[in-house]
Parts: sequence; C-alpha cells; structure tokens
Amino acid sequence: MDDTRRQAFALAEPADLPRRSEIGYRWLVVALIALHAVLAWHRRAPSITTGNDDTTYILLARSLLHFGYNDTFLIGAPLHSQYPPGYPLLLAMLSAVFGERVSVFVTVNVMLSATALATFYWMARRRWPADICVLALAVAAVNPSLIYSAGRVASEPMYMALTMLALYFLTVTPASARSMALGTAAIVGASLTRSIGVTLLAALGLLWLLERRYKQVLALGAASGLTIGAWLLWTIRAPQKVVGRSYIADFTYQGGSAPSLFRVLADRLVDNAQDYFARSLPWILPWPTIAGTVVDNALWLLLDMGLGALGIWLLWNRHRVVALAVVSYCALLAIWPWPVGRFLFPMLPLIILALVIGAAWLAARLRARAFQYLPAVLGALIIVTAIFRNADLMSDSIACDRSRPLTSPGCFNADQRALFAAADFAKRKLPPSAGVLVAKEAPFAYLSGLQTFPFLIALRADSARYHEFLLENGIQYVLLGNMVKNLEPAVGQKLMGLCSHLELTAEFPPRTNLLRVYREAAPDGGAAACAAIRRTLASGEYELPTVRY
Repeated sequence: MDDTRRQAFALAEPADLPRRSEIGYRWLVVALIALHAVLAWHRRAPSITTGNDDTTYILLARSLLHFGYNDTFLIGAPLHSQYPPGYPLLLAMLSAVFGERVSVFVTVNVMLSATALATFYWMARRRWPADICVLALAVAAVNPSLIYSAGRVASEPMYMALTMLALYFLTVTPASARSMALGTAAIVGASLTRSIGVTLLAALGLLWLLERRYKQVLALGAASGLTIGAWLLWTIRAPQKVVGRSYIADFTYQGGSAPSLFRVLADRLVDNAQDYFARSLPWILPWPTIAGTVVDNALWLLLDMGLGALGIWLLWNRHRVVALAVVSYCALLAIWPWPVGRFLFPMLPLIILALVIGAAWLAARLRARAFQYLPAVLGALIIVTAIFRNADLMSDSIACDRSRPLTSPGCFNADQRALFAAADFAKRKLPPSAGVLVAKEAPFAYLSGLQTFPFLIALRADSARYHEFLLENGIQYVLLGNMVKNLEPAVGQKLMGLCSHLELTAEFPPRTNLLRVYREAAPDGGAAACAAIRRTLASGEYELPTVRY
C-alpha cells in the first residue's frame, strides 16, 4: 500500500487539505446532499397514508392550535400520552403560517433530513479524514430508508437533525460553555421529538461524569427533568396505557407469563439481536443479497458485527460522545419487547460511519493489496444496491397520480383505497356524532371527521359481552377490512357472535365492510352483515398491505 493510502486509512487526525482539494470535497458534499433531497422529494408521500402516525401527528398539531394536547380523533378526546409534543408543535407552527398542508409538512421534512446529513458530515469531519467522511455521507445520502422517512410526515427527520446538531456542538474543541449549552438544548429538543432521545441524555450524562464535569451534569439533569422528565412522568401516570399505543405499556409488556426481569431482558436481547443483525440491518443499509442463498446473509452478519464493533471502539477512542450515543440508543432497542426496524433510521448515518471507519482501520493493517480499497469496495456495494432499489421505488412513485392520490392505484393498494373510500362515505352519510371502531383510527378520523375507538382495546374485550362493550363505549359502526395483520380477523370473530345486532351499511371492494351496531335486533336479522364478515374472514389474505409510502 502506498504511503498516501496508508496515511488516509490509518485514520490519522484530520488535517487541513490543500485549498483545491478542500473545495472539491465541499462541492461533492453539496452534490450528495442535493441528491438526497431530490430523491426524497420524488419519493415523497402523495398525501396522508394509512400508517396512523402521520395523521396522529397532524391531529395533535391541530389540537395544539386549540391549546390542548388531546387525541381528538378518539371518543372522549383523552389527553395524548404516546408521542412527545416536539414534532406536533413544529407542524402546528407550520399550519399557523401556511395552513394544514401535507405538502408543506413533507417539504420541511426533506429539508430537515438534508440538514441532518450536512451536520453529520461536518461533525464527523472534526475527527476523521475527509475521504472517510465523504464515503459515509454518500452511503447515507442514497439510503432508501432515509429517503423514505424524509418524504413523509414523520418525526424521524426532525429527531435526526437535532441529534446531529447536538453531536456537532458537543464535538467542539476546546469545549466551551456555549457549545455545551447548545448541545444540551439540542438533546432536550430531540428527546421531546422522540422519547428514545432519553438515550442521548444518558450518553451525555455518562460522558460528563467520566470527564468529571459535575456542574454540567447537574445542569443537564435540571434541564431534562423540567422538560422530558415531565413528559415521561405523564406517560407513566397516564390513566390509559395500551400495548401498541403507549411506550410505557410496550416496555413493561411481558407476554402471558411473568418470569424474572433478568430472564425477560435476556430473552429480548437474544431475539432482538438476531433480528436486527440477521434481517433488519442488512436490508436497511442495504447490502446486496443473492436470491435462494444464505451465504450472503452470513457474510453481511459477520461484517456488520465485526466492523461495527471495531468502529464503535474507534469512535470511543476519538469521538467518545458519538460512541456513547450509538451504544445507548442500540442498547435500548436491544431490550425493547420486539424489534422495530424503522427505529434504526435516525441512527443510520452514525452506524454507517462506524462501519466505514472500522473497514478503513482494518484495510490499513492488512498488508495484502487486495484489502487496500476495502472501505471503498464495501461502500460501493451498498451504494449500488441502494441505487437499484431506489430505481424500483421511483418507478412506483411515477405510477402514482398525485392529483388524486387517495383513489389512484399507483399510490395505494386496493385495501388502502377501500379505507379511504369508507372514510369518504362516512363523512357524507353518517351522523357527525357516530362513533366508529376501525383498525386505522387516525387516518379514518382525519378524512371522515368522526371520532373512533382505540382498536387495540376493542381487540382485548370479552367476546361473551362484546355487544354490551360496543354500546357502552359509544360505538355505533364497525369498519372491518384488511389493514392490520392478525388483528381485524380477531375482531371479526367476535362480531360473529352478535350477528343479529349488525347491519351491512356499505361494502368497499375488495373486502372492507361498514357495519352498523343496533341495540336491538337489526332490521334484516344480521344476515347480510354476517355473510359479509364470513366472506372477509374466508378471503385468507390477511397480510400487511404493500405500502408504497
């Protein structure tokens, strides 16, 4: 290996480059960030989706504009206790200026994602050579998952931007009171955007304890206690905590049995590690795969674990706050009750940086010439895979008629369009006071203007008195379709026990039905309603729909 390459991949402290080289790198950085923004814009969601989160955020923003923080789409409009108010507050401010427009929300998210990547590059550049940082930025800029999250109404871009901004301020050398205060403020903002931001607070607190910055630790504790601490206290004390709609309920969920806490956490750690390393991370990065083989999966598993561990060690030696941020974030995911691949999205740039510097360090110490360009080869593999995947996804976006997104087959699949059609029907035909049980509460309520009932609570209600349960909770209609795997069939089975009290109000192909609940017997004795439920249950196609956005 020649001296130039050896010096670059030895990960020496970043030095000033010749002016021409520095300008070239800066233009390349600008081009990569612009490419990310263009791809995200072309892949943007054409409207609200059936994902529940986007409409929940929008409706919470609407509530904030009326000086509340309520789930106005639910019967009784209870106080919200799942998502922190940071991102809804941003949407509320945008709505106050531009009106409640999904296109504006998506545009700002694209800008936030681009800003996050720019901040990530300049933060990394403080500790690592320019070629390493540009390679990591290139891999992140074309990443399909980051492009996806940037182009929709979601809190990930804002959280990622605040995280990178915090790390940028916290890597100022020498550290100053101003930089530490700005870094702390950004971490508090990130924690109020996504609750998992508490891992950043833990990482920074631990770092300052190791550095014996006790005054800063106390200031951090005070700032976080008055903000994110107050929010977490409310989520813990909220009167209604349902698994799937409360992070506290999720984290404390233990299934049917109650083994020791150590056993629960150990089982979660094993299961989640297998899923993240063997399935989620190789797809999200993304590594290339060979159909019909498992050899490539084993290879990517070894690379992710080996290079990742090596990269975290290198970050610990030179970029300690970043190492602690990644480790603390991943540690919480490791003991979460179930793996959620999209939770990795905001940390992807830092994970990519760890893999790249791990590969660079290894290349500098392997004497064989074949390993000289290991970082570039691995980066190229990921980038080429991402380009091909983006091209496939882009063709789907082109097929979407954005002038009529809720009815265009190119925008959403048949079951999703059926949900939108049912919401439109409900808005026009049902009384404004009607309460509806539907799996996708927020998007249905957003489009119909009607209040809904938490589906996961209805799922756990006693089948023997399901009719009384529906009446007691003000549920006059039930929309049964094919939007949530394994959940809607369970409710359908419960409804089969009260056929005589149901009337088929409307059908929406291919298998979505709107049913009216009567206190007494339905006019036709429920024959049409139960026939429709049987057809839906017999379709045998209860799988998660293919969501393009």
